[in-house]
Amino acid sequence: NALATSFHPELTGDHRVHALFVDMVRANRTPESL
Repeated sequence: NALATSFHPELTGDHRVHALFVDMVRANRTPESL
């Protein structure tokens, strides 16, 4: 899985991209990575 952006979502106050990233990380986490 990959996520790429061509803008700076942290400057807009819109946290949807960050939430998507966190959801992607959580969905792909394995017990070995903890």
